[in-house]
Formats: sequence, structure tokens, C-alpha cells
Amino acid sequence: MRTLCLADSHRLFIDGLKEILRQRKDWQVLGSAVTRLELNTLLRHKSPDMLIVDYLVSGQNPVEFIASIRSLYPDMRILVLTSDQGTKFFGRMLALGIHGYLMKNVTSQELLRSITKILEGELEITTQLFNFSDETGVYNPKLRQQNHNLTARELQVLQYIAQEFSNQEIGKLLHLSTGTIDTHRKNIISKLGVKNTVGLIKYAIYNNLID
Repeated sequence: MRTLCLADSHRLFIDGLKEILRQRKDWQVLGSAVTRLELNTLLRHKSPDMLIVDYLVSGQNPVEFIASIRSLYPDMRILVLTSDQGTKFFGRMLALGIHGYLMKNVTSQELLRSITKILEGELEITTQLFNFSDETGVYNPKLRQQNHNLTARELQVLQYIAQEFSNQEIGKLLHLSTGTIDTHRKNIISKLGVKNTVGLIKYAIYNNLID
């Protein structure tokens, strides 16, 4: 049985979220909170596998809020579920170790899939944070130029990687072989000094390489 706690400033939203989560008989909601004080009490008495939270419940700087939660409960997975579409705080939250960031307009099935993946150890990030020109994921050249030594093609590949396209899918979009895309991926990892795809995404967002 996997356990979860919920925190959101709107009780009605929490009630709806509980109904969605009841679809999974192997999950248990241990409790919910609508204020930071309630959340502190809840986490102090429960030890959930995951906290699903809108950082607006904190009433404080979102980064400081997430930092304090991570410090007190380092083994608990954190999924941020919010209506705030800005990316002002996202990079720093990701660097602090959140495990997911979704918008509240996701479908119930998308939410359930994301929670499952996070509980399995994966990182889930809403694609709405990434600036693509249309719904098909066509590359948007508004990628910021930084002192990262990436070529224009590598920047292009990086944005597709952040959107979770596979090497094969990127190759088809760019009319390149899968082997060429794999080489680009390895070069990007080497140049940015990260270890894997998760590191690429964290680096790209935290350093404003993508909008």
C-alpha cells in the first residue's frame, strides 16, 4: 500500500482529488491540509510516501517552502500540482529535489499515470513548461543563448529531450539518424557535466536554456 498526503488552499479541490485517487485501491490518502500549519501537523504525525501539494498553500516564498519540506522529510516524494503557470520558481524547486510538477488542468488519468511513475522513481514534469510552437512539439527557436558551448543543433535536440521525445522520434522530426541523435545526446551530457537525462532537464530549466 502506497500512502499519500494532500495540501491545497481549496478544500473543494482536495475533495475532488481524493475521489480521483480512490480509483487506485493500492493507494491510501492519510490526510489533507488547507494551510501551512495544518500541513506541518499532518506531516509530523504521518509518514506518507508522497505529498501532493500546491505551494500556494504555504503563504510564503515557494522555494523556501519546498526547501523546508525537503529538509524535514528527505525520503518523501513531492509532486507539485498547481495552477500557477509561471516558471519563476520551478528551476530552483527542481534543483531542491521535487519529483514532479504538474498543472491542475491535467486529466484524471494523466494524474494517476504521473503519480504511478513518481512512486516508481521517475521524474514527471508538465510539458506546458516548455515553449513549443504548436501542439505537435515543433521546435521553437526562441531558445536562449548562454555560455554553455552547445551548438544550435544540440540546443534543438536538448529542447526535444526536455519534452521527453525518444532518440528515434527526435531523429524523425529532424530528419537525422537515431545514431546521430544519440551522439548529440552524449555530447550534450558531456558538455553540461550532468549524468543522465534527468540531469539534462534540471540543468536546462535551472539555467534558463528553455522557456
